[in-house]
Amino acid sequence: MVIDESDFTRLGKDYEGTGAATIGPVGDATTRLISQRDLVDFATAWLATHRPTRP
Repeated sequence: MVIDESDFTRLGKDYEGTGAATIGPVGDATTRLISQRDLVDFATAWLATHRPTRP
């Protein structure tokens, strides 16, 4: 099995672009508060659209 996470940064930015993530500080870190269910649904659709189908 080949694991390819090279497009996860783009996927995350596209998700944040929907306005569904709340971004803010916790201590010295920048954090994101998101609904896991919404993110999984978004990622499933995003990957189906942006990744080529495999034979």
